[in-house]
Amino acid sequence: MIINKLWITQSALRFNDFDIEIDKKSCQNFQNRIELRIKNLIKMRKIARYLKETYDELANKVTWPTAKDLQSSVVVVSIASLIIALVVMLMDWVFSTGMQLAFPLA
Repeated sequence: MIINKLWITQSALRFNDFDIEIDKKSCQNFQNRIELRIKNLIKMRKIARYLKETYDELANKVTWPTAKDLQSSVVVVSIASLIIALVVMLMDWVFSTGMQLAFPLA
């Protein structure tokens, strides 16, 4: 496995011209740590690429409504919300009145 001038073998760790003898288990632990860091870096790069692509799409590819379109949409949504609220209020009043007529309290 080659990682930036770092060669990991079964019996020795070589960095530039230095040889350091280590046991097999330590070498494997070190190799596992390096592989984990590489995987984490790859994940971070994927996240960074996702964020860049998201920004690019929102900034350049999305068609945003004009101020006039936005105002007309706000008016339509407000009127629809008011109508729905009035219908619910009417249904509540009818149900409440019907219950009072059906079950009068003494």
